[in-house]
Amino acid sequence: MRFLDFVFGVNNTIISREKRWEAAQSQQKSFDRVSGMLPTRREKRKKRKKNKHITQSSTQEEKETKESLKELLRSDKDLAPILKLTESLVDEALSASAKVV
Repeated sequence: MRFLDFVFGVNNTIISREKRWEAAQSQQKSFDRVSGMLPTRREKRKKRKKNKHITQSSTQEEKETKESLKELLRSDKDLAPILKLTESLVDEALSASAKVV
């Protein structure tokens, strides 16, 4: 912050005190990332990839939950027709691609 005060002066005519503070905080975060104190974007992404989504089920309990959600969608009066149409279109596309390969 003192550096910004030195560059732009202590009066708030050029850049407001608030903007200086935001810039100083941003620089501090960048410095912390470089010095290893904060996780990098790549590290954050890696951590996010470890989190599982319901569609990536592996345990029996997760598979049962997934199936119960599918059944819930199939029984919904508004969503069931859309789901059935989507399933038939996907099946059609898969069978067509199997013939091509």
